[in-house]
Amino acid sequence: MVMLLFLTCGLGVSFAADLTEAACRHGSESCVEQYEQDESSALHVELLQAQVQIGAMRGPPKESLAQTDAQVAGYAENEGNKYVLVSGGEGSGTTMVARILCESPNAIGIPANWELEELSERAQSKYTPSILRRLGGKTKQERRSEDPYRFLWLDELPDQPYITNGIDARNTETKSKYLNQVVDDSRFLLQEAKGVNTLVHHRSMPFAKNSTRTPFLEDIPELATQIAADGSAYLILVIRYPPKAWLSHAKPDNYHLFLARIEQLMSGDYEVPGLKILLVSHEELICDPKPIVEELARQLDLNIDALMASPQLAKADDIVSSHDDDSEYNRMLAVYEAKWEAERHEFPLYDQFQKSHAARCTLKH
Repeated sequence: MVMLLFLTCGLGVSFAADLTEAACRHGSESCVEQYEQDESSALHVELLQAQVQIGAMRGPPKESLAQTDAQVAGYAENEGNKYVLVSGGEGSGTTMVARILCESPNAIGIPANWELEELSERAQSKYTPSILRRLGGKTKQERRSEDPYRFLWLDELPDQPYITNGIDARNTETKSKYLNQVVDDSRFLLQEAKGVNTLVHHRSMPFAKNSTRTPFLEDIPELATQIAADGSAYLILVIRYPPKAWLSHAKPDNYHLFLARIEQLMSGDYEVPGLKILLVSHEELICDPKPIVEELARQLDLNIDALMASPQLAKADDIVSSHDDDSEYNRMLAVYEAKWEAERHEFPLYDQFQKSHAARCTLKH
């Protein structure tokens, strides 16, 4: 059974829902009904009570950024190492979420397709010369050829067995070679970076402008436990309105294959033992980031003040209004919206989650 933690705004309340095979055994419509009931109940609680805790989930006291330097040395000793993959459909905002998480003093990211200058100076300082050499260089162009994930997460057979059916048909020797390289590189980063116990990576579904490359999710728990015996594995799925994801840099023609995988993860039809899955609404993150960022910080034991100071969040308003006067963008948006309207019934959980969370932004503004 996989627990999906829905990160929501409103009063900063989080609620958890166990979506098991039994809950969805009668088809996706039953899942949607259950989801709507859960969300309705959570919203009702929000209206009645400003301070709500669900089950045994308790948030740690907030720490100021000024206190972090004195405390950061204890992170790696007191907490288990974490491997965090930020993923979702291509163009969903996975890079933004990964860069936000990298701002915490006890986290370091693998900058696959983004530049270090996009982080704060404080976060950049974690990348020592030896770490940059290990990653292949300072720029993303230099690092590209050294990226083992491009070869590890390659579903290259003509029928794409993993992307279509979740079947891992990779060559055993090739998988072992690049998995070991990832483990060695990850251990090096965690040992070299001061006070770091959380490794953040991001790869969308698909990635590298290639529809044959996608994260093999079963690798994540394996990587976490090989990197450190007490390592834990997290998958953060970023959910975004598909027409706008397509207009970002995605390819709408094959997007349904990857939406289908996300739908399976949300319903519990596709389970990965040892992997904790967190869902984040891109729209809510942009319009009201603090409650979502607070919950991510709590779940991953990251510093909330450092995350909220991310340069990425300072750009949120620009993201919202960047295409207001772009007639070609809006023309294509209308085309893609018609396409999504005809297809969204195939992905009811994804559609319901995206719509309900985007609607909260409308209510707040």
